[in-house]
Amino acid sequence: RKKVLFERGAERVEQNNPGRFKYSILSTWSGQDSMQEIFQHASDFVKNFDRTRGDSALLLGAVGSGKTELLFSIGHELIFQKGLDVKIVNVARWIQDLNNAFFTKERNVDELVQPLYDADVVGLIDLGKESPSEFTRRTLYLLLDWRWQQEKSVLADSNSVSWSALKEHYNFDPVMQDAITSRLGGLVKENIFILGRDKDHRLS
Repeated sequence: RKKVLFERGAERVEQNNPGRFKYSILSTWSGQDSMQEIFQHASDFVKNFDRTRGDSALLLGAVGSGKTELLFSIGHELIFQKGLDVKIVNVARWIQDLNNAFFTKERNVDELVQPLYDADVVGLIDLGKESPSEFTRRTLYLLLDWRWQQEKSVLADSNSVSWSALKEHYNFDPVMQDAITSRLGGLVKENIFILGRDKDHRLS
């Protein structure tokens, strides 16, 4: 069974096209020594993860703090340890591809959208870097709202250094107001990891 899980896991990792984070798991995370408390929280999160509860987490921190590497590490652990279907996307790139698909018809919209609705766990990289358009806000809200209603898990990271800063970023929108952070907060609950930047982990 372990061999089957590993083979399926390796295939799912490849589907996410993780590039430099292809082999990232918690035991190789570059921040585990300098951020031991975060490392322990992440390890406990994976160990106690229950998809029937829609367990979710938000990673916050400045550029270079190691949060994207940690998100991939958690996602990969959930693939290999729990046998879950984990889809990880860069939010800005995904929305840009989706926007192009709508207007150029060169790609099938469903192929871009459905995997993020169906997956056991969705990873959203660089939340907050997407362009501030109505299309962007509504697309992101609809995804988060659906996963919240269905109690399906989300992992997200953002360069915002606090939850209040992330809320401020989204709340300026006169149409959506706090809709996005309301749904995100409902998903992640208390699982908000704030990573320090005593060391630039991109250089590790």
